[in-house]
Amino acid sequence: MFTGKLLVRSVLVALTTSSVGHAQSSPATAPDPTPAAAAPKVTQTAQQNPAYPAAAGSAAYSFMPAIWPDPEQPRGPINLPELLSSALVQDGMKRVRAVVPTSLLNVEVKSTQAVLGSGAVNYVGDTSAAGMCYGQAQCHRLTAANGYQPDVQMCPGANVWGLTFDDGPTDSADNTNSSQLATADLVAALAAANNIKATFFVVGSQSYWHPEILKALYDAGHEIAVHTWTHAALTTLSNEQIVAEVLYTEAIIVRTLGVRPRFFRPAFGDIDDRGRAILGALGYTNIIWADTKDSGDSHGQTLQQVVDNVKAWFVPQPGFIGLNHNINPATTEMSIEIVKLIQAVQTVGTFPLTVQAVGQCLGVSPYTPVTGASATTSSTRMSFSSIVPTTTTAFVDITATVPATISTQRPPTSTNRVSVGSAGQPAAVAGLVGVAGVLAVAAGLAL
Repeated sequence: MFTGKLLVRSVLVALTTSSVGHAQSSPATAPDPTPAAAAPKVTQTAQQNPAYPAAAGSAAYSFMPAIWPDPEQPRGPINLPELLSSALVQDGMKRVRAVVPTSLLNVEVKSTQAVLGSGAVNYVGDTSAAGMCYGQAQCHRLTAANGYQPDVQMCPGANVWGLTFDDGPTDSADNTNSSQLATADLVAALAAANNIKATFFVVGSQSYWHPEILKALYDAGHEIAVHTWTHAALTTLSNEQIVAEVLYTEAIIVRTLGVRPRFFRPAFGDIDDRGRAILGALGYTNIIWADTKDSGDSHGQTLQQVVDNVKAWFVPQPGFIGLNHNINPATTEMSIEIVKLIQAVQTVGTFPLTVQAVGQCLGVSPYTPVTGASATTSSTRMSFSSIVPTTTTAFVDITATVPATISTQRPPTSTNRVSVGSAGQPAAVAGLVGVAGVLAVAAGLAL
């Protein structure tokens, strides 16, 4: 079994309210214009600064928190008034209100999750209507408009794979069996595979628990990006909650590493135009993944199925950004096997892709200056002219740009996370193929 420190999308948490994921805005400030339902019936607590020493570069960061959100994810999205009314969040809201159209900030919150932090997000109404364009419903914005910047799914160069891992950092000590795989094992596999670099979209609560692992990731040359504090579905949150989920995660990264991330990925791919606009106002670039490049490792698939999914990517094609995970031992094992598969094919000289971190493939720094919490002017934002194709439509299906040799089957509608059994493995992953089997598969690839 996992302790409370492990990412909880592998644990089904029943709530006593039907309004999942909504939380009250702070009564200490003017009401947030986005309606918010009653808070989940869970008790959150604020945390003090972690004992891990603050990075020297963090001193320049304005409004560094003295207290932090509850790092126990089953307690839901950030909803404590003292956190939502903090100087950090209110400065963020000031920036948001200065540039985001009121029409977007007033978009009614209608989406829900049946289980907090797990599974598909349920949307109401036309998912591609003005102000909507839900990411999990395969709607993506590829041009800047109406206060938001485009989503980024592709690397601009041909045959470039933007390698990403979501949901860490994780530690083997989180599990009753300390031999189970975690972030350090994935980093070792990447180093062994010709020192491949990746972008890790980290969760703030996990970074609070494991700052030393976050630092080791950064020191190994991997890019660190934001993936919310609680892995909350953005479209279920109030405006202030979105700001809090982003900025508290940003702050713990700055405190630990002394750098401020440029890239953000929404949990579950769940985003709408309101979320896009808020992220842009905070200085973030929204990094999704190409629709056909979800490895399937978080959908309860077996290791062999995930290997087969990703093996189909090993062909010449336009550049893309993929999706892999570092949630728990099962998904970490799958990610490691993928890295070893890349290594094996590279060794025989038939690998047609260049694997890079997102900043590498986009040709921009993954970080922006740490010069105060409000230093997210237009000068810190990346240019999309060479990344996003020019189009007259606000959103397109990415499968139209994928060669016929690539499967265009969409990922499952449900994005249920891996259900973990007592041994720390998903029930569907009994009898998984081992490393030797994967390497044998690699040797027989016809590319």
